[in-house]
Amino acid sequence: MKKVAVLLFTCILMQQSLAQWEKVYQHPNRRNFTGITFVDSLAGYVCGDSGTILKTIDRGQNWNPLNTGSKAMLFSIDFSSLNNGVAVGDTGLILRTTNAGSSWEQINVGFKKRQLAKVKFTSPDTGYIAGDSAAILKTTDGGQTWSQPQPMPSAVQPWAKFLGLHFVNNNLGFGCGGSFGDNRKTLFVKTTNGGISWDTMASSLPSFRTGLWDVSFSSPSVGYSTGIFGIVMKTTDGGDSWLTVREMGGNYNRAMHIMNDSTGWVVGSLTGGLSFGDGVIKSTFDGGVFWNVESWPTLGLDWTNQGAARLTCVTTVKHDNTYTAFAVGREGVIIKSNYITSNAQLFSNPAEIDLFPNPAKDEIEIRLTGASGIISTKCFNALGKEMKLPVTEVRSNPNIRFDIHSLPTGIYSICCTKGQKSWVKRFVKQ
Repeated sequence: MKKVAVLLFTCILMQQSLAQWEKVYQHPNRRNFTGITFVDSLAGYVCGDSGTILKTIDRGQNWNPLNTGSKAMLFSIDFSSLNNGVAVGDTGLILRTTNAGSSWEQINVGFKKRQLAKVKFTSPDTGYIAGDSAAILKTTDGGQTWSQPQPMPSAVQPWAKFLGLHFVNNNLGFGCGGSFGDNRKTLFVKTTNGGISWDTMASSLPSFRTGLWDVSFSSPSVGYSTGIFGIVMKTTDGGDSWLTVREMGGNYNRAMHIMNDSTGWVVGSLTGGLSFGDGVIKSTFDGGVFWNVESWPTLGLDWTNQGAARLTCVTTVKHDNTYTAFAVGREGVIIKSNYITSNAQLFSNPAEIDLFPNPAKDEIEIRLTGASGIISTKCFNALGKEMKLPVTEVRSNPNIRFDIHSLPTGIYSICCTKGQKSWVKRFVKQ
């Protein structure tokens, strides 16, 4: 009887998710969306193919199309102020607005054959654009004019493509991407002087070599990067060294958003390569130790299969003490989750979780206070790899015993989740 109870309990755990997402918009012509940004707590923009830009002024409840005058694919959009914004895309397209999207002008920089993948502003005047041909451009006048490509180290292949770009402050920035096809190689660079010069970071990366699609930092020290084959890397020393904290098999991680040192999201495709596959959302609330695959519903009666719903960008917007996460993707879908209501709800009191004995040799027990019902649990080693622990007994829930005798000696983390909260406890296996 106890084995049956444990099996049922384990099956329920596998179905747990930290969040439920809902569809808030789907483009009537299924325009694929590739970028999203919010200017303040109410105003936000989405960009995508066929020159599509949508705007919301009510925190994503309604989205209205803007006239860009272009039919080109747009990959990224960012605003330096409430009125001034730039969108970039295929064939070297740069669109600029100075009136909050009411009108857009094309800025000619002579890159008609280049794909511009990412735009980021660090101040009202200063911004950067990254794209193929290993190009990073810079503006110092709010996007009215842009420099020629910034000099790159000789180790950077001239045909490589930048896909991710993030600046921690006016001086410290990172660019990532890769050389794809037969000669696949990781592209990762760093600047400490506002883009005047860039240094390659290939020697600091793990031996795993692949293309990187996005990079995001929560502070000058703590940052993450992600890419194909589900890789997630983390640095705690400003990019001088990196640790692979997650590899997710056939996943293709397209974008990430790190909100603070503990909390972040990765979105992309679960399977199927770079251009299709089931959309997937992964979240962490403990600094990258535990990544939860979140659930989100099928998107309408006429779209019962989310297989075409690859997700391409994710961000958050804050209103008072409430955070809302938004993600966009193929088939013109915008989804959101309101499960972040405050930092206090995200990070639970460490005193509420107890693990004993610690150190342990054969068995451990988790005991939670302030929680009841079904508790989702996962165990990770020091490198972030998930370790399967057999449940030996479920006592007055949420007290759970695990068999750890087969684990190698080392340090491990147990992550427990219940609804919006998560608890993390480390233990030593003797």
